[in-house]
Amino acid sequence: MKRSSEFYSEIGRKGAEAFWNRFHNDPEFRERMRNSWKGHKVNYKMIVEAARLGSKALKRRYNSDKEFKQMIDKKLAISRSKGGSVSLKNLGEDGFKKRLERMKNELVKYKYSDEFGNKFRSLLELKVANFLSSNNVVYSVEPRFECGYHAYYPDFLIQGMKTKIIEVMGIGTEKYWKNAARKIGLLLNDYPQLRIAVITSFSKMAERYLGETPKVNILRWSELDELVHWCRDNMPG
Repeated sequence: MKRSSEFYSEIGRKGAEAFWNRFHNDPEFRERMRNSWKGHKVNYKMIVEAARLGSKALKRRYNSDKEFKQMIDKKLAISRSKGGSVSLKNLGEDGFKKRLERMKNELVKYKYSDEFGNKFRSLLELKVANFLSSNNVVYSVEPRFECGYHAYYPDFLIQGMKTKIIEVMGIGTEKYWKNAARKIGLLLNDYPQLRIAVITSFSKMAERYLGETPKVNILRWSELDELVHWCRDNMPG
């Protein structure tokens, strides 16, 4: 009778468990195994080939097994956020932001300040802050929103009849806008009461990736006057 690949996978798993249980619990067996391994030479070509085949099998299962895909995605999300979560816990929010400020990466380094001492990474963000201030719109900078395994810090928070955030988006790459759409989708999923204004020079990219997203207003820099009305709840969110 022909055995399925699942059958051999299960046999292999049980065999590995039995081996490691004995290896950790039987000192005599463990010593024999260690002595037998001493003379073995490492074959790097075989290691690379095994890794390639393992990656191929993982990808095949990832694309065909919905539950397995969800499990892997969840583990990857936890793994990606673990470093930041640990730092945030150990340093506190203010300490975590100070660490970001000291980083050499220009994309996260704060370089500009408004009249209230709020810090910004780009002149475009500072331009929006000065515009809001000159129109008596009260704002706070980089509020913290927790979404699943992630924490997001939108550029501006406007408190009013509705909770509104403003994102200044100044990069025109596909990857940037895909990530922006994913982030905004997570925000709206966890905070359905939010209204979002996106200010950008890349209006075509914004329409492509966010144009059909509800509760999102896309504005060009020439439309900043409309932003004031939007902030004051005179504009549909």
